[in-house]
Amino acid sequence: MKKLIVIIPMLFSLLFVAAQELKVPDAVLEAFETKYPDAGKVTWKIKNDAYQAQFNYESKRLAYFANDGKWLKTATMIDEMDLPENVVEYVMDNYDTADFTQLQYVINNKDQSYYLVIFELDGEKIKLKFDDEGEILQ
Repeated sequence: MKKLIVIIPMLFSLLFVAAQELKVPDAVLEAFETKYPDAGKVTWKIKNDAYQAQFNYESKRLAYFANDGKWLKTATMIDEMDLPENVVEYVMDNYDTADFTQLQYVINNKDQSYYLVIFELDGEKIKLKFDDEGEILQ
């Protein structure tokens, strides 16, 4: 009986935490709706002090907004075939056993764009940025 008395409140607290939704500021929601009026289902998270919207809009995307609704950047998930050839060559030449885990094309609010290549090598996560011509930035 003592175990039930302890377990039941714990279950209710877990359900309460799971049921809470992230409160996204109206300015962020309005900015998102303006930028992506035809976006499907949206999932919100807070990541690196920004509101991250995950949604599908022609492909899977992640859009980031500041608290005041200012759009920061959008990352579009891409396939390996969407990368410039020299990006794939660079990764294979320098990290021959690399296994891509995520490929993104990112556009930010400074009108800059780049490819973000994320892969694992020997259990370590590696992120590399390339410009539109496929030259390494980082």
